[in-house]
Amino acid sequence: GFYRWKEEMNYYKERLEKTILLQARGKCGILLSGGVDSRLIMMILLDNNIKFDAYTMLYRNPMLDSNVYDVEKAKQLCRELSVPLHVVECDINNYPVEELEIALCKTQAL
Repeated sequence: GFYRWKEEMNYYKERLEKTILLQARGKCGILLSGGVDSRLIMMILLDNNIKFDAYTMLYRNPMLDSNVYDVEKAKQLCRELSVPLHVVECDINNYPVEELEIALCKTQAL
């Protein structure tokens, strides 16, 4: 029933929090899509007073919808919570995967 489900959710929340805190040493960065998963990770970091910057990707592609709405949600959330946000603009058609990997590796050095 409901109480069993609630116990399971608390168990997974505690496990997730422990895992995040083990990985977050010193200042770190998170990839923020504006979705529930990345917002949850952000809230765990904030609740534990861990300094971090958030990164989100703005992509433009005439064949696909752009993610401007998601980026605006991420901006609003970071503004409200005083979290530094870096928006990386990307043209999916002209952005080699290798360069994206290099850019992400550079952010891990923070």
